[in-house]
Amino acid sequence: MKLALLGKFQSENGMGLANIEIKKELEAFYEVSYSKETGILRRLWELCGLVLCCDALVICSSAFVNYPAVWLAELQKKRYVYLMHGLVSYENCIDYPPDGVLLTGAVRRYERFILKHAGRVVCVSELFMNWIGERFPFCLKKLDFVYNAVDTERCESIRRNSSGRVPGTVLSAGGGRRQKNILTVASALEDSKCGYILHVAGREASEGGMIRSHRNVVWHGIIPHEDFLTLMAASSLYVQNSTYETFGIAVVEALFCGCSILVSENTGCLPLFGSIRDEDIIRDVHDKEEISRKIRHLMTHPNNARLREGFSADLVSAEYRSKKLKEIIDSVL
Repeated sequence: MKLALLGKFQSENGMGLANIEIKKELEAFYEVSYSKETGILRRLWELCGLVLCCDALVICSSAFVNYPAVWLAELQKKRYVYLMHGLVSYENCIDYPPDGVLLTGAVRRYERFILKHAGRVVCVSELFMNWIGERFPFCLKKLDFVYNAVDTERCESIRRNSSGRVPGTVLSAGGGRRQKNILTVASALEDSKCGYILHVAGREASEGGMIRSHRNVVWHGIIPHEDFLTLMAASSLYVQNSTYETFGIAVVEALFCGCSILVSENTGCLPLFGSIRDEDIIRDVHDKEEISRKIRHLMTHPNNARLREGFSADLVSAEYRSKKLKEIIDSVL
């Protein structure tokens, strides 16, 4: 069977990385074609060919260019699965106020359109699936979830080959995006005068300049994924302080790279941690006192061994995800 994947496959970070791995997994079951062009006109032309030549589609991006793909699929009586990494309308309101609020109307109409016409909607965590169901109740019967797959063996290999962990190092990913709240982490560490160094990876976005202005911050910007994992293997603690995190691939990678973990309660991968405690969870992502207190605690009471022991690694394996995705895709045919 011929399957077309529409999305971003050019990046080895974030959504692009997840899509690349999904493509590899589905190639074991289907004849897969996928988006390669990046320019609008070339992408539209390519999109028409992909839809016309496939038996079913998997849409795994939130790009507006998917509008004509859905219309064409409807004309061809071809169904599609929407693999949902996030909700852009909500993210824009957090990351880019007030401009994000102005853009939300068009983006939200697009999201409703994609959700309405999809045969199935696959979210990357149960937390995210329930959250989407509350906001778009018309698609409740279509919803399912499959956790993102994480190459834990690769992370463990990097950890074993690491030259060692640097004491007092904290790592966060997400750059200057407001929804990641790294600025709060930087301020919490600076105010506490604990002497810990915060390493930050990711794009500049809206708060990058303010984060870099802190004396205790080392800014790495956007770096290759292999370098990011190496940085994890050298760090003592990984902090994910997100307002909204649909899954949290970096959290799982950091765990298997050997870091202690401090994660906000709004993170989709949290249910996978069977032995997590309150001292491992940020309840208020804007509470600098809570964040600095829990960072200091985890620096002297590491939680990596405990969290790894209780972690459901089978649910983030490529084998598990590919099998479940195949079942969902086959159900719409």
